[in-house]
Amino acid sequence: MFLVIPPLLLLYVKNEKYGSMLIYLMLAGSLIAAYAICWKEDFHAIIPSKKNFEMNPNFMFDFYVMPYIRISAYLLGLIYGIQFRNFKNGFNCLFTSICIKVVRSYYWQVNCQNIFRLAFMSSV
Repeated sequence: MFLVIPPLLLLYVKNEKYGSMLIYLMLAGSLIAAYAICWKEDFHAIIPSKKNFEMNPNFMFDFYVMPYIRISAYLLGLIYGIQFRNFKNGFNCLFTSICIKVVRSYYWQVNCQNIFRLAFMSSV
């Protein structure tokens, strides 16, 4: 899976629109594949135990080991890394503008001041 990320980054650097589109399509495909496998094999979101593995003995191989299921974590990390880079470099993108609006909002500032007072001033 780590071999897939450098070509995606290279495509993103060469053409931001197509690179982003491919990353999001791969993420959507991974999530759809995970849902389809869970639905087909009747896997449930349960706490791993010996009893649960007896019920679904193929869970580890069919779901957890498959790279097209596990790549979603790598893709999310790639997306957040790209967005963080854009935020730090001041690129005007949707994610950056939303973050700036949230941080500058009056509600956010008042709540941060109240949390600061409760956390640090109450012990005085």
